[in-house]
Formats: sequence, structure tokens, C-alpha cells
Amino acid sequence: MKKQTLSKNKEIILITVQVLIIVLSGILVRDEFYRIIISAAGIAFNFLVCSGKRFGFVVGMLYAVSYGIMSYFDEIYASCVFMLLIQFPSAIISFITWNKQEDNSVKMQRVSSLKRICIALAFIFSFIIAYMLLKYVDGSGAVFDAFFFSASFISCILLAIKKKEAYFVILLSGLAGTVLWSYQFLKNGTGLSVLLLNFFVLLNSVRGLIGNIKPPILKQ
Repeated sequence: MKKQTLSKNKEIILITVQVLIIVLSGILVRDEFYRIIISAAGIAFNFLVCSGKRFGFVVGMLYAVSYGIMSYFDEIYASCVFMLLIQFPSAIISFITWNKQEDNSVKMQRVSSLKRICIALAFIFSFIIAYMLLKYVDGSGAVFDAFFFSASFISCILLAIKKKEAYFVILLSGLAGTVLWSYQFLKNGTGLSVLLLNFFVLLNSVRGLIGNIKPPILKQ
């Protein structure tokens, strides 16, 4: 019991620190208030899911809609389409599927080697299609946006079916998002809070990976 309490307190401290860093950094550079709020919601969603908390998908629904609208006005079209048409419904699906357990836990399982190859091919295919479409509409940061779209798309599917590999793909998504919003920040001078969001997504996915090595159960 004491160990569980310490673990819970550690999680509370970590998410509080991440949210505070995002909010304070956004205020410091005078980021738009909506970017700060969206980023805070995004890191809460990511942290809860990487900690195996089903409630995180409720936060994820709100995050997906707001992030999608923001991406549209920033001309990051692949991210916009992903958030509104894929992330939002997949958060609903994941919230439902993660509840189908006999006990109070989320059991994450591995995929076979053959399925890993299929996942890699699906990632490459979706990246190529997204990149071609973005180049056609002259989207901002096409390469990074397409990579972010593909990684996020695959991770949504893997999370919905409770596969451990989802956390590795989320890591790739966080990496791509960090690079994408670094580009946006250098180009426009805004979006530092979103940049930090993606950086923390990267770090939290590492936590998710480590937590699924042993044992293969995430407590809610």
C-alpha cells in the first residue's frame, strides 16, 4: 500500500511539473492563451494514457478537437485532419475498449513479428500519402507534419487494441511533433508551449515503454 501511494504521489508531482513548465514558458514568451491551454490538456492526456489511466481518453477527446482547430489555422493540415477525424473518434473507442476488463487493470500485449512488419509498412505508406497531399496544398513543415500524422495514426490504433508497441510509436510521434513545432517556433516565433507538449510526450512515452517491460500490466 505504501509503495502504491508513493508511486501515485510521484505521478501527481510529474504531471504537475510538466503542466507548470508548459504554462509558465507559454506566459514567458507571450504565447497565445489557447495554445497554452491546449498544450496543458495534451500533456495531461498523454501522461494519463502512458500511466494506464482510462480517464485520459476523456481529456484526449477535448484535446483532439481543440488541437485540430489550432492546427488548421496554423496551416498544419495533416495534424488537423488527424486530430479531428482520427484522434477524436479513436479516443472514444479506446475509452470503451480499455474498460472491458475483468479486474481493475489494463493489460497491454505485444504484437507478433509479422504484425510489426505490417505496422512498419502501414507507417511508411501513410507517411508517403500524407506528405504528397501536404506538398500539394503547400502545408507548413510537410515532412515533419506527415511523420507526426503517420506516427500518431498508428499509435491510436495500437492503443485502442491495447498493444505495448503503441508507446514506441508515441515516442516517434513525440519526436516528430517536437521537430515540427521547433520549426514552427523558429519560423513564426510562437508555439513554445506546443513544442514543450510534444517534448514531454516524448519523455512520457519512454515511461510507458519502461513500465511495460515488467510486469505487462498497467494499473488504472
